[in-house]
Amino acid sequence: MSKLFNRLNLRFDRKEISGSLGDLGVFDTLGFGWRYPHLHLPSMQNLIEGFWRGTIPQIPLTVLNSVIAVCALSADLFPDRPLMTKRVAVSIGLMNLIACPFGGMPMCHGAGGLAAQYRFGARTGGSVVFLGLAKMILAISFGGSLLAIISLYPSSVLGIMLLFAGWQMVAICADMKTKSNVIPMALTAGVCLAIGTAAGFVIGFVFSLLLYKWIAPENLRRVNIKHKSKERSKENTKCPEQITK
Repeated sequence: MSKLFNRLNLRFDRKEISGSLGDLGVFDTLGFGWRYPHLHLPSMQNLIEGFWRGTIPQIPLTVLNSVIAVCALSADLFPDRPLMTKRVAVSIGLMNLIACPFGGMPMCHGAGGLAAQYRFGARTGGSVVFLGLAKMILAISFGGSLLAIISLYPSSVLGIMLLFAGWQMVAICADMKTKSNVIPMALTAGVCLAIGTAAGFVIGFVFSLLLYKWIAPENLRRVNIKHKSKERSKENTKCPEQITK
């Protein structure tokens, strides 16, 4: 890589760039060549250990963030074409059953990833297909030598991207204005941060169930009726041009 810079007559202060990106010598280790995946079947001992140490602890996070939260977020971002929980869950299972035997890391969807992609302009499934193809081409072309390059990725840039993704998720909650929505949301988020995701889900779910079924069902029905009537009034006040659009 350094020879290529010299041929292109690119001159820069190596110390300054190294200070911001790290050791530029890792670019010399970048090697091009086709690298095909190989089949690695786990032993029975690996399956048992992975089930107890990986699968069981991961179930709450995967179900909540990768299935329920993704589907809920998609309904807010794309109300005309929301994702179905069954399809999302099946896709997670299929991609792990296919990729893991070839050395792939366990993968899942995520509400944060969906929010980030939407925030930076993704509106169709083609954007994810393009991203996946680009990653596959890079992996097959450069293999493990890319790990050294990835380690140079500035954490400050990653932090800014995560900030925008987080802000997108916060903006989704802007329509939760009633106490019946805000209190369960705040309680669930607080318990998730203080204790863990599984505890936050259980406590938030039980509290919401009690709230909607036994504590104040009549008040909640009135709130929902008022909210629906306001939405209908807004629809009726739209001009014909807006309706046709």
